[in-house]
Amino acid sequence: MSRPPSSSRPRSDADLSKPPSTVPGGNISFYVRIDLLAPNYQAQPARHGAQGYWAPPTVRTGYTRRTGTLFRWMGGIMTAVAANDPVNRSLHQIHSAATIFTQNPDTPHLLVVPFDAQMTHAYENPGGWRPLVFHHFRINNTQRTYSAVSANGDRQHIAAPGSPHWMPQLLPRVYDYQTGSPRIQAGLIGSLPLLIALAAFSAPPAALVGVLTNCLRPRVWRPHQYQYPAGHIVERGMVVTIFFDPTNPQGSNAALLNRLQTGEFGPFYN
Repeated sequence: MSRPPSSSRPRSDADLSKPPSTVPGGNISFYVRIDLLAPNYQAQPARHGAQGYWAPPTVRTGYTRRTGTLFRWMGGIMTAVAANDPVNRSLHQIHSAATIFTQNPDTPHLLVVPFDAQMTHAYENPGGWRPLVFHHFRINNTQRTYSAVSANGDRQHIAAPGSPHWMPQLLPRVYDYQTGSPRIQAGLIGSLPLLIALAAFSAPPAALVGVLTNCLRPRVWRPHQYQYPAGHIVERGMVVTIFFDPTNPQGSNAALLNRLQTGEFGPFYN
């Protein structure tokens, strides 16, 4: 699959030295809340698929929820928002959401639905809970190819060998390039909730705030000290919700966030 984002280009050392406002898309912002989700087996008994792998509940009442931390993403930088910040009461417009669960240690795949599973029954998603998948987007008919994380993509693996900067920290090696025409990995793009979830799952829950505020940088992932599968705890779940930024209406709207997802401003992680 090919697409020609005019501003997509490899990152340079000069890009990394610029403040967010001078990086392409640097004035884009959004808020993101990560709520922790756990199965409620009193509401729905534990489920297992044909291969014996655990699967999350399929009904909205099948979980217990703990409200997590709110963050603001601005030009590639994440900052934690204090619980008493007035913005907590003004986040009403949602851009997107996703619910993500790990499985048992014998299968490293992440399971996703492209919505808040306490707002919509998971069984309403075509196919129910599905493994994280990808779309591949070639840049301007070159061999450089984006791997777009998705809940309904047509590829099971990324487009080219993963960067040591973010594999296996962000993606278990089960998702690495397998077969096909040799291409050059241009980085990760795609669903904003899923991209943020990959970062959240890269470390233990206690390290979540530190990892998100220190490792996300404009169009690049800064590796941390935790090794896979430190964050892939059995049956760990979360809801990631992306809110429009009410303090930055010019830089936080559906058109801009959608362009961010499709790689028009470069990779989200490189």
